[in-house]
This record gives sequence, C-alpha cells and structure tokens, in this order.
Amino acid sequence: MLSGQVQLPSLKVSAQRAAMNIEDVRGVINQLELLPAFDDDIPSEPSLQIYSHSQPSHAIPPIHIIVKNGKLTQKGVVTCDSDKTIVGIHANQVPNVYDVVNNLHAENRTVQ
Repeated sequence: MLSGQVQLPSLKVSAQRAAMNIEDVRGVINQLELLPAFDDDIPSEPSLQIYSHSQPSHAIPPIHIIVKNGKLTQKGVVTCDSDKTIVGIHANQVPNVYDVVNNLHAENRTVQ
C-alpha cells in the first residue's frame, strides 16, 4: 500500500510502477494523495521564501516541502540542530501558512 502526498500525477504513477517491480509484490493499492500544485493563498514556491533568508549548511538529500490547506510540512535531513531550527523559523514566516510541521532530522555530525 502506498500512502503519502505527491504534487505531480506522474510521481503517483511512477511510485506504483516501482512498487509493482518489487519481487513477490502481486498488487499495489495506491493511496497517494495528489496535492494541488499550489495552495491558493501561499506563494507557489515556499522553498524560495524559506531559503532566501536561510541556507542550511548541508541538507542531505534536499529538504522536501509539502503544502496542504495552509499547513507546511518539511521533511528531510540536515547536518545539525541549528539548521533545523533556522529553516523552521523561516518556514513560519511564509505568508498565509497557519501551521508548520518541522519533520527535519538533524544528524548532528561535523561537516568537513
């Protein structure tokens, strides 16, 4: 069973195809939710709003931002707690976002 959210119909289809190619999988229930390309009152690229003010030292891999009904969720991995905090602060300043869920994981490792 696939669950979560995607913004592109092609990603929903690709995920289902990939799951069907896993050995011993006989069927896939695709419950991925297709989100609108943008939330009516929120800038179409909240990542630009967030990263124009803060640049995490290292995001591993890039941070994913999901916007649904005024709620902004951040997922991904950053190097340290301070990056997680800084990105969270700036996410809270995106216009018309009423709730921010900071699901970033800080690895707290030393960057060389």
